[in-house]
Amino acid sequence: PKDIDLIVCGEIIEHLSNPGILLTTLRLLNKEIIISVPNAYSEAGHRHIQQGFENVNIDHVCWYSYRTLLTLIEKCGFRLKDWMWYGGKPLFAEGLIMIIQ
Repeated sequence: PKDIDLIVCGEIIEHLSNPGILLTTLRLLNKEIIISVPNAYSEAGHRHIQQGFENVNIDHVCWYSYRTLLTLIEKCGFRLKDWMWYGGKPLFAEGLIMIIQ
């Protein structure tokens, strides 16, 4: 499709068995992409682990940190345009957003 300006992958790639296939395919469209994921090192997740359990959506197959998400996008041929934390303090926030091209 030629009428797409922006692709949003909000809270989905952590559910995929192979997110690289999705991103590699989307790269063919040559559009900017916004990706958001839960943060592997969130403060809330850390509190749950201290209580003896991992509180995770049963459909998630992976956790992303800044470094692991950056590695994924670079392996798929993208470059990072911008990024930010959401839902808390940097490093320990609830999630991470990356804008890639």
